[in-house]
Amino acid sequence: SSDLSYIVLAYFLFSIFFLFIYNIGTKKSFYQYIFLKFKSRKQWYNINILQMLILAILYTSFIILLCFLEGLTTSSFKNQWSPYSLSLISKNALIYIYDPTIFKHIINTITPLTYIVINVFYVICYFFVIGMIYYIFSMCFKKSLWAFAGVFILNCINIV
Repeated sequence: SSDLSYIVLAYFLFSIFFLFIYNIGTKKSFYQYIFLKFKSRKQWYNINILQMLILAILYTSFIILLCFLEGLTTSSFKNQWSPYSLSLISKNALIYIYDPTIFKHIINTITPLTYIVINVFYVICYFFVIGMIYYIFSMCFKKSLWAFAGVFILNCINIV
């Protein structure tokens, strides 16, 4: 039951990110103005890529800020692994990785802060790729709803 809560959280964050993308993508008059401002379609496309990257970074930063504010009241800020993480070395950690020796190596090699930075980078990349797939689908389908449905189905296939 608790394993499924992560899937619900992933879909929730995915859906909220799409609300931001949809609000930006529906401003057609703004895009027409932007397109007139640039010399070529390539510049316009590059600006859209940059916009998606900035949006992914801002959205991830907002999530990190919320986690930080919650952790401020409930957790101490020592750059050490928790007793729960250390207990996974002796157990069979099938939920996280398949081999406890690999988990032990990770714990001995990197600090929790480094692990968080790596995961934040992956989350930014995830939202950026999802946003780019949406952008490409919306150019192909010419409808935001079809693009959303296509990316949602693709995301469902990838998460499961």
